Amino acid sequence: MSTSVFDDVDRKLRLLTDPDRIRVLKSYRNSLTPVSRLPYFLLADIFAFLLGSGNAHSPACLYVSHVCRAWRDAALQCPLLWVNILFHPPEWTSIMLDRSRTAPLTVDIKLKFWVLPPDALIKSVRLALSHMHHIRYLCVDLGDGDGDGQYGAVLSLLASGSPDILERVKISCTAYHRSHVQPFFDKAPRLRTLELVGCHTDWQLPFASNLTSLVLKNIPPDSRPSMDDIFSILRRLSNLQNLALFDATQGFPRTVVTLPPLQDPAPINLDHLLRLSITGHLLDCINIVRHLVVPHCQLVALDAKMHRRLPEITWAVTHFAALISTIFSRVDERDVPYVGSICQSPTQGTMIFASPTPLSPEAPNKPTVKAILGWYHLPLEDPIANSSLCRDLLLCLPLENLQHFEARSTSADLTIEGTDWLQVLPRLKRVERLTLMGAFAYGFMNGFHHAHVCNEPLLSGTGLPVLPKLISLSIHNAHFSFPLGPPELFSTVKGGLARRRSFDGIMLGISLENCHITPQQLADLRALRLGTIVCTGEPETFGIGESDTGSSEDEDSGRDGVSD
Repeated sequence: MSTSVFDDVDRKLRLLTDPDRIRVLKSYRNSLTPVSRLPYFLLADIFAFLLGSGNAHSPACLYVSHVCRAWRDAALQCPLLWVNILFHPPEWTSIMLDRSRTAPLTVDIKLKFWVLPPDALIKSVRLALSHMHHIRYLCVDLGDGDGDGQYGAVLSLLASGSPDILERVKISCTAYHRSHVQPFFDKAPRLRTLELVGCHTDWQLPFASNLTSLVLKNIPPDSRPSMDDIFSILRRLSNLQNLALFDATQGFPRTVVTLPPLQDPAPINLDHLLRLSITGHLLDCINIVRHLVVPHCQLVALDAKMHRRLPEITWAVTHFAALISTIFSRVDERDVPYVGSICQSPTQGTMIFASPTPLSPEAPNKPTVKAILGWYHLPLEDPIANSSLCRDLLLCLPLENLQHFEARSTSADLTIEGTDWLQVLPRLKRVERLTLMGAFAYGFMNGFHHAHVCNEPLLSGTGLPVLPKLISLSIHNAHFSFPLGPPELFSTVKGGLARRRSFDGIMLGISLENCHITPQQLADLRALRLGTIVCTGEPETFGIGESDTGSSEDEDSGRDGVSD
């Protein structure tokens, strides 16, 4: 289009004063632009990319339909642009249902944010749910209130109609909301994802057998499914890929301290399961785990809390370790590199973690485990037993594949003895970066030093030192004059690293952060020329040794960050 035509129109617009003639001329000018000559079907394809953008009050469909006449006509001929149904203002519900025609709908009902009168609310929701036969995604969030008794009517509408193309359902209630969700899941032949949060329902009625994702979360205690209900549901879900049970099962009475024998020894084979997440009481988690066979699971997240004494913990670790060992049994020693860690604290419990390194091209296809055992509510009566439990948890990880390993403890009582580390150390032969924090540093370095003194790594005939590929060592929040005697941290670090260097001569990058170390000890380590040593931060050793409230000038003099 020649620019002279636009110039002519613009000149006329400057001369006009009649609003109607100005509007007509502007419409004519818009029709001359190249974008206005695009066919409707092409504009509709472009508008489809906006699906899901905007927000609940200003969706994309309202923007594009108010640009110009051509765009509005194109938007009205694009049903996909109107499938995210609006409920506020209520008159928009019927408008969008009409404009979406028979396109698959997304219905997101967040009642807790509504300020409509109850009658208007129910009318809008009822109208939307009357189109159940072409709703694809359905989300109902009831919030905290009771809607003057109207919310029960909303839930009853879910069982109406025929959910022929329904694929995803999420229903959220709270502990204060007692409305009952009438099951309709078995009537949805294409349902794949089901998430129930805080819901009351009849767990013995059938679920859709084609589910690939099932999430049950924060179910009220008096409405939780029994273990038999859960197992019955899982046996019918042979295509399940994601299973998450967060405080969702009835479980055993708290007077039960050990699990009874399996009443049904037949395992539940979930051959397609890729992600497993369980949170709850220890015995309940273990009871679920021992029934499952998940040969291809790639992500396991367990968070088990307990309130009893050490025998229960010992018994539980055996079952957890068995499951984790099974998950990692298909990881070959020459396979993808991993990062791994063990962390203990009085408030967070004990956590082990192992995952493929993010930069590895095969990482998405390899298993990841995060397991938390919350025995932090219990007084630790036997540190030796705690040490062996942590060792058993570590030994079930793919230690041969770890490139980066961390061991962190924030309590003087939570540690792993050197003798237990001796069973772990020989398998850490690919570790390049090692981080030790708090009490774990003492036992680890004691075992590290003892392994070199006794020549234990040479027993296999490899002639390699412990941690043969180690290039970086970080020690945090440790007291180098603790414990007293031969296991003193300074002595084991100095002796172990000196002996290791005599094997291979490799220089290390050593970082000491927030450690209690005297200038003389630091000077002695640097004199060994083990590698670059950087000491930074104020001492904070979690109550071990001298006071952490301050440091002397002599101690501060060694914390200048100067490296060799």
